[in-house]
Amino acid sequence: MRSPKPCCTVSAVFGSGGHVGPTWAVRPWPRAAGGWGASVTTWLEAGERTASLAAGVRSFLAKEQP
Repeated sequence: MRSPKPCCTVSAVFGSGGHVGPTWAVRPWPRAAGGWGASVTTWLEAGERTASLAAGVRSFLAKEQP
């Protein structure tokens, strides 16, 4: 999934035991020389927790930003 701004991405992998690992990445200036980036992977149980997280992210991204 990509946000309206190309500097933010979310990807996910499915692990054993019914777990999902979404990785949140930010790279504010992807084309700048010497630019920086950061990412973090969170692990959670697949199913209701994943659906709840997806709904929260969708709601957050749908809000108008100033």
